[in-house]
Amino acid sequence: MAPTTPLALTPLSELSPTIHGRGKLLMAAHPTLPLCASCGQSKVIQISSTLPPGDGDRTGSGPESMQESTVIDQIIPPSPTQVVMLCWSASGLYLAAFQSLSSQVTLWELDQRKSRSIDTFAKDLVWIEFGDGCFAVGTGKGVVTIFSLKDGKKLATIPPSSAKPKPPPPPYP
Repeated sequence: MAPTTPLALTPLSELSPTIHGRGKLLMAAHPTLPLCASCGQSKVIQISSTLPPGDGDRTGSGPESMQESTVIDQIIPPSPTQVVMLCWSASGLYLAAFQSLSSQVTLWELDQRKSRSIDTFAKDLVWIEFGDGCFAVGTGKGVVTIFSLKDGKKLATIPPSSAKPKPPPPPYP
């Protein structure tokens, strides 16, 4: 097998440590735009542009050409606990966040630059996925609940699958 060449990554921008505080940093890159959602010990979610203001094209490389990110919006989640997940929808129109020990999912809309909270009534959220006009959350117990993006109403709840499949009914004589 031929040796592989290491991939060289060029940083485009950096986040100031004063924005998030010390400790772990959670980040999610927008799927198509030069935007990044991030959150740290401050528990405030920052939506930042990864291009300098007024510069639609990046030239140069290395630390000397790096610019500090420009914060375009901030989201203050409803719970005082740590944000544990940030997730963009595939279209990039929505950002979802949830916090430890909280049943609230915070949705931020890119077009409106507004956020809202939706109560999932489950405090053990472990994942979130977006679909066409909806989003689903999964719990540590295997329950999946689907909500409308439009109004946040619960559309369906899918219980965890049982360990044993049910046998087929007996044949009728």
